[in-house]
Amino acid sequence: MTSATALHHIDTQDPRWLAFIETRPDAVIFHHPAWINLLAQTYRYTPRILAHCSQSGEILAALPLMEINSILTGRRWVSLPFSDYCKPLAVDDTALQEFTHRLAALGGQPETSRIELRWQFPPQEGITPYQHHVLHLNQLDPDFEVVVNKIHKRMRKHLRQVERSDLRVEMGVKPQDVRKFYQLQLDTRRRHGVPVQPRKFFDLLGTQLLEKGLGVILTAYQQDRLLAGLVLLHYQNTVTLKYSADTRDYDKLNPNYLMDITAIRWAHDNGFQTIDYGRSALDNTGLRDYKTRLGAAETPLIYGVIGDVPSDDTDGKLAAVMETIIRHSPLFVCRAAGELLYRHVG
Repeated sequence: MTSATALHHIDTQDPRWLAFIETRPDAVIFHHPAWINLLAQTYRYTPRILAHCSQSGEILAALPLMEINSILTGRRWVSLPFSDYCKPLAVDDTALQEFTHRLAALGGQPETSRIELRWQFPPQEGITPYQHHVLHLNQLDPDFEVVVNKIHKRMRKHLRQVERSDLRVEMGVKPQDVRKFYQLQLDTRRRHGVPVQPRKFFDLLGTQLLEKGLGVILTAYQQDRLLAGLVLLHYQNTVTLKYSADTRDYDKLNPNYLMDITAIRWAHDNGFQTIDYGRSALDNTGLRDYKTRLGAAETPLIYGVIGDVPSDDTDGKLAAVMETIIRHSPLFVCRAAGELLYRHVG
């Protein structure tokens, strides 16, 4: 790009990108090259960093995106697929405003007729905001007692009960830990009628993130019986609770309570400032309430689009059909559906 108003395309392996996000305390795991390349390798997407740079080439503001070419969902740029949110990073408000202006100017070009943004950008003609989700973030106080006291009273009772039980939690990052979680995830997704992510995704998650110190898997047991799992990813100040799964084959004590308090304690003890519980659909009041009772604050999660605003109608109809098929089929159907369909819906 040669125009003075154009954004630069930067490779995800360009050392400037990692150097830039390491200076941004608001960067999260979704900005990290390891996560971006994990998505690109698993789903055969084309990754790129769009950046507003100074004359000397210094990044002033930037955003990672994926180019998706799908026979089902068309050609589009997404920031980022399978990531609850991905905010633009900038050195200051002026740089962010300029970046947003230049990004909106890409609309209408053949290769960028549709750009999906998973964050609320500054108001700008050409970017249409919309909301289908909320976000839950738990800001951790240095005093762990303050953190505990933010948890709802009845929830604290459940957490104390499960901590005194015979359940235990193990932490790991090895291939066998990934395999155990994947099997739990497969069972859980089939139960809910949702396709599971490709096995390749979890294999790469283990080698490219977990084994490189960017995450950990928690697994809950009663004696030798595996009951539940939770994947924590982390970068800079934020721990992201990305995936959870369980067997539902347990008695009165819910192993997810034990993993939740373990995750909170682990994040606090390791000096993280925020636990990100991810997005929840507006109509999923039960999940929203659960996250709030853990001490997280709920905020609107505003997305934006350059092009047509997406509708939930088609996705909802497809999801309803897939749910019925998967819930009443063998496990391999859930796995096959994920292998075939996942890359089209990111």
